[in-house]
Amino acid sequence: MKSKKQLTKLKDQLTILFVIMLLFLLCFKINAWALVTSDIPIETPTITTGNAVQGGGMTATLYGSINPYNYTLTDIRFEYGTTSGQYNKNILTTPDTASGTSLINVVAQVDSLSPLNFYYRLICMIGNIRYYGEEKTLFINPLPQLTTGDASQNNNKVKLFGIINPANRVFLDLKFEYGPDTNYGNTIETSPKIAKGSQNVEVTGIITVLPAGSYHYRLTGTTINSAIYNGQDKTFEVLSPPGNALIFNGGYVDISNGDYSSITNKITIELWANGNSALPNTTTVFRAIGANTSTRILNIHLPWSNGNVYFDAGYESNSFDRINKNAQEHEYKNQWNHWAFVKDATGIGTMIIYLNGKLWHSGTGMTRLIDGAGIKNCQIGNSQYIYLGIIDEFRIWNTARTQEDIQNNMHKTLLGTETGLVAYYNFDHSSGTLLADLANNNHGTLTNMPSNSWVASNAIIPKPIFLTGSASIGAGGTTAKLNGRVNPLNQNITNIGFEYGLTSDYGSFVNASPQATTSYINVKAAISSLTPNKLYNYRLVGKIGQTTITGQNNKIFSSTNNPVVTTGEVISINSTGVKVSGILNPNGNDITKILFEYYTVNNSNLLTQTVTIPANSGVQNLTRIASGTQDIYVIATLSNLNQTDLYYYRLKAIASNGLSTTGFEQTFNMSSSAGLWIGQIELNQVNEVGFKSTDSQTPKDVSSPFEMKIILHVDTAGTVNLLRQVTLMQKLDQASNKVKRVLITDDNLLPDYEGVVRRDGKLVGIRMSTVFFDYDPVLNELPLNGAIGEGKTVSGMLYLSKDNPINPFKHLYHPDHKTGIDITREIKMTFDPQDINNPQSGVYNLKGIYEETLKGVHKIPIKMKGTFVLNRVSVIANLNAQ
Repeated sequence: MKSKKQLTKLKDQLTILFVIMLLFLLCFKINAWALVTSDIPIETPTITTGNAVQGGGMTATLYGSINPYNYTLTDIRFEYGTTSGQYNKNILTTPDTASGTSLINVVAQVDSLSPLNFYYRLICMIGNIRYYGEEKTLFINPLPQLTTGDASQNNNKVKLFGIINPANRVFLDLKFEYGPDTNYGNTIETSPKIAKGSQNVEVTGIITVLPAGSYHYRLTGTTINSAIYNGQDKTFEVLSPPGNALIFNGGYVDISNGDYSSITNKITIELWANGNSALPNTTTVFRAIGANTSTRILNIHLPWSNGNVYFDAGYESNSFDRINKNAQEHEYKNQWNHWAFVKDATGIGTMIIYLNGKLWHSGTGMTRLIDGAGIKNCQIGNSQYIYLGIIDEFRIWNTARTQEDIQNNMHKTLLGTETGLVAYYNFDHSSGTLLADLANNNHGTLTNMPSNSWVASNAIIPKPIFLTGSASIGAGGTTAKLNGRVNPLNQNITNIGFEYGLTSDYGSFVNASPQATTSYINVKAAISSLTPNKLYNYRLVGKIGQTTITGQNNKIFSSTNNPVVTTGEVISINSTGVKVSGILNPNGNDITKILFEYYTVNNSNLLTQTVTIPANSGVQNLTRIASGTQDIYVIATLSNLNQTDLYYYRLKAIASNGLSTTGFEQTFNMSSSAGLWIGQIELNQVNEVGFKSTDSQTPKDVSSPFEMKIILHVDTAGTVNLLRQVTLMQKLDQASNKVKRVLITDDNLLPDYEGVVRRDGKLVGIRMSTVFFDYDPVLNELPLNGAIGEGKTVSGMLYLSKDNPINPFKHLYHPDHKTGIDITREIKMTFDPQDINNPQSGVYNLKGIYEETLKGVHKIPIKMKGTFVLNRVSVIANLNAQ
């Protein structure tokens, strides 16, 4: 039986238990009521990042969906960037808030994107807590590039050129727009009309029957999604059709009946001329004399038999004023050239000759007056010193035309009413013996010229060619180096530079170097203060007078991590082609294609050759061709080369995003003998060395020929050196971004350079030597006389004094040889003439006769004879170049 105290304790415990149960029931009831009546959700919202679609330009539309599940969602956005997991930009969606329990679709459009991988995800806020969907990726294709090319006229047709890179779009309607202004108003379909993929596609369009004048044109295209892209605006000029011309082949045109009295102290004579292959000869293309045949008032030899062009004007005191200059063959024969001969006898008295609108020659102190009224016999061509060739657009003025006057009208026919025009013959006849003067009825008569002397003319000089070249971005994406090529086509080009900017309006300009040119050149310029990770437009520009000439528009992305591409030098030249090298650092990019581009001065069409990566380059996985951040050495053999041309070449890498990076151009000259030549000599004849004076000294055949190796080097001046040894090394020139290869004969310089092949993990040089030609040990280069080349001869003498330590007849172990013998070796190499059956002859290899006379080892000189074959293994023209 429990005590009273125990009962009291039990009662207290039951009371506490009851209170706990009561509180538990109360809490359960409250929670149940809350679950029934509260609007707090019981599920987590779903946030789904949807797909993205690239728009017509560098834009993208982002899609997503959200189910709020009764949460109130605010600040719904897409965040995005170019690095996975790092989003430096964001944009609100439409709508940007959501609530309820239904699925809600959201959308946003972003612009100003770069052609890179684009990472994005959908995010939102619930109170102060952020929720986000999964990350997705969209590769932004670069914009299609439409490049309006050049225009060329052929009689009444104008051919337009262009290039399109579809950038993985499908273009269904490509055409050229053209018209008198930038409203265009006319179109012509291109061939081909459709383009797709990611490679450049060349297109052309032909316009027929346009009146003379200036026209604007551009390439335009429409994609399958109806997006329209346009190339840059350019202009072309429809020149007056050249009509016919007149062949001179023993005859002349008599224009003696003309009135030339207005010509006194000034004159300009213009003509288009195309001399035939028989020139130079004793030719006169124009002559005007007085009543006395010795009174030479005007005279032009184009050229005389010595190749000089002569211009005589003004006759006083039994003499005339004259200027003359030796002309190159292409300036007077086998092609059309425009000549203008100008005299101004006032002031200092100037006489000037312009060739194709460019100052060609001049003189001063030419003050003799021109007696136009005294002209009695005047001829185009000449009855005695006949001109051989074709002439068109012959004009005589009584004014001294300026260079600008000549340039503005040399491509056009005239009306005949121009101020100062004394006589104008456009030769646009097809038969008959009358040559009409369209200015003042000074008609001419064809003399000793057959009826078929009239021919179609194409005497029009095309405009200079400007080719916008490659560009390379510097570290950090803030600087760039631009390249281009200019072919002036005998025009005087000024203000050469590059326009560049973020749009096709450019907005910025930088001068290029070299600046002034009259011949084919490469130009370059450096620009700075670029905005990183932007797509820039650039093009090459220049001027002829006040007329602007432009190259095609190119683009480059100012990436902060472009691949580093270095064009190397030529490794060797042989019968299979020219082997060239380069270094590529992918700099973190995936490289999908590596190639060399090469072309000639005379042909701007790019040839290409993909590279091979040597097994010792360190590249293990070639599924992407190249990646990582290590330098990769690459080589390629360029083939189908013209033996007489100067070639330009450059290394190019294309990344997985479609952007390309190009190294600076380097050159090699197929027509020069400069470089390193290694050859094999076979001695197969020797003379008898008996003691009788009657013994024959003529080398005779031997039963066992003897072979020797010879190493020769030719520099840019043509100097030939005999080498004992040489090492091929290389060095990266940071300033020019070029790998500079050198030939080293001074071993003290070897530590300053790197090797060119990898051996046991290290770069080592390539050593070439011969033991058959020894001379002064201080030297590794012995100059020879003569020159290397087909039909040429090179010779020299090697001398070893009796005390020279390398003299083989000086040693201590034979009583007869305590004192050496002076030894001389006279060598001569006579090169064979051109081998027309061997296309490599003269460029890659040479052969001929080797002769040597050895004196000092016998009382009678030893004469040897044999043959040799030389192969050019390098075109490096300087030894030990720093």
